[in-house]
Amino acid sequence: MWTDLLIVSLVGGVVAVDTTAAWQVMICRPIVSGPVVGLLLGDLQTGLFMGALMELLCAGAVPVRAAVFPDSNVASAVAVAMAVKFQPHANIPHFVILISILYSVPVAFIGSKLIVFMRTINSTLMERALKFAREGKARGVELQNWLGVIHSFGRGFVYSGVTLLLGLMGLTKMAGFSLLFGPEFGEISTLSLMALGGAVVLTIFGSKKTVSFIAVGFIGGILISIL
Repeated sequence: MWTDLLIVSLVGGVVAVDTTAAWQVMICRPIVSGPVVGLLLGDLQTGLFMGALMELLCAGAVPVRAAVFPDSNVASAVAVAMAVKFQPHANIPHFVILISILYSVPVAFIGSKLIVFMRTINSTLMERALKFAREGKARGVELQNWLGVIHSFGRGFVYSGVTLLLGLMGLTKMAGFSLLFGPEFGEISTLSLMALGGAVVLTIFGSKKTVSFIAVGFIGGILISIL
């Protein structure tokens, strides 16, 4: 368990850095980080499914400029890890998927508060960097930039590890509640979340120019699942 926590914490740190602090090559997006978490924890299929589902639901959470956004990237990594770790022990696997996604909502919004706090600290680093720049000390400027990256990694590392541990503890206590619902409940709820994600994507990207691409992707996904 502790090895898995360390793995997810490391992924959470990298995701936090890639979201805004550095690189920004989109490895932070759930569609990428989900399969990575699933692969590292030994269940690529669940990682792919959860990553795609979380990407649909979080498509509107884009870290543009100074916008305050839900930390859905770190929350998605945590949700995927919860589903991967607990599904083999659950009577109704879809119930675990539902709870994992619902748990990611408060994780994402609490994470946004931590991002605001991180930016407050980073503003101090920026002032120091400007001071070093005026003094012509390039190494000092470089150091402040690295401190900002390290700070972002540390936030993602600690936050993802703590929230995953709390989530797994909560799922363990809630395992008995899954017996109150039939398998159909979990399947319907998962399909409902997929439909909600599709609606989010259509709301954001739906237009006359893009609807054909969305339709082709949708039909292609159905054909792949059938074959």
